[in-house]
Amino acid sequence: MNHFLRNIFLSIVWLVIFAANSTVCFGVLSFNEIYRFTSTVNGRNPSSLLQTGDGLLYGTTFGGGTNDVGTVFCMDINGSMIFSASLDPAIGMYPSSPLVMGGDGCLYGLAKQGGAYGYGSIYRITTNGTLSS
Repeated sequence: MNHFLRNIFLSIVWLVIFAANSTVCFGVLSFNEIYRFTSTVNGRNPSSLLQTGDGLLYGTTFGGGTNDVGTVFCMDINGSMIFSASLDPAIGMYPSSPLVMGGDGCLYGLAKQGGAYGYGSIYRITTNGTLSS
């Protein structure tokens, strides 16, 4: 398959997948806000989102939290916050990557600064909200 046909095929596949997972009203896509980050406590400036096998959404915010250096949060798909864990300088500051699910059932992420030497860290959070580095 030449490059042009491959790109057309991939575009059609993407369009079918996107359309199947989108709400369409009168030919226009419709988006619904499920949560608004408005407080320092739960975080601000969300930067990533991951849906796990249990259907929950986990993500990070670049600011906010107790120390104003970011949070890791968990919510259901209806926008009900289950927990918001505040990062701190000893563990890591300012999440800089999406979360990934480890083989041990914990979530892992990168922090831009903080940690033992202040140059960033890899942090771990359990699905009940316990953070460690």
